[in-house]
Amino acid sequence: MTDYLVRSDLTTPAAEPDDVRLLDWSPGQTAATIQTGDAGPEFFAGWRPPRPAADLMVLGAAVYCADKTTLRRGTVDSWTRDITLRLPVGDTASWQRADFETPLRFLTGDRWQLRPYHAARHPLTQVSDVPQVKGVVGLGVDGVCLFSGGLDSLSGLIDLLEADPGRRLCLVSHHEGGRASTAQQHLLDALRSHYGAERIMSRRLYLRPAPANGQQAHPLPGPRENTTRSRSLLFLA
Repeated sequence: MTDYLVRSDLTTPAAEPDDVRLLDWSPGQTAATIQTGDAGPEFFAGWRPPRPAADLMVLGAAVYCADKTTLRRGTVDSWTRDITLRLPVGDTASWQRADFETPLRFLTGDRWQLRPYHAARHPLTQVSDVPQVKGVVGLGVDGVCLFSGGLDSLSGLIDLLEADPGRRLCLVSHHEGGRASTAQQHLLDALRSHYGAERIMSRRLYLRPAPANGQQAHPLPGPRENTTRSRSLLFLA
């Protein structure tokens, strides 16, 4: 069993045993173990999701990072892992009624236990450029489209743009740099050139388990798993 504690408020004490891994969510901060990169806060600029949606986003990020830092080799069948994730949420009762373990097992082939605990603070509190007001602040678009840089999401996006010449879309992407990031940017440039920049808003999130540094309370172990089957949950979240 690999035990993870997710924190969205890094001012709380981290008095955990050494075998508990910390997934610290704090976009733009070097003390975070969920890394969003130097440009991470730009993904969040100008909008504020409701608390349940923000909690779901933290779940997606935490599951993705736990997936990448829990190695499959060394398990009995060299595949199935047992992972416990303690997660900060606003409404523990709703999360306890939800059955996230079943879809997670379907996605990754692992046995997951989610243990929500109450955290009063919104996960995007004190993130730069996020409106710090009560309520929801949107982006003023007509829809959201997942945009990985692959053919499936590109085809779906083109269908949406062709169906309504006035439709304005926000494209949501995830990458860790490298070829996926390059493909996304090349396609975005071509789409904006063809359809007009005013119709396409892009929000690209660089997110991965952070490399160890001296400002982290408990750095994550170095080896990385390459079977990232949980990435679809991160996209949806």
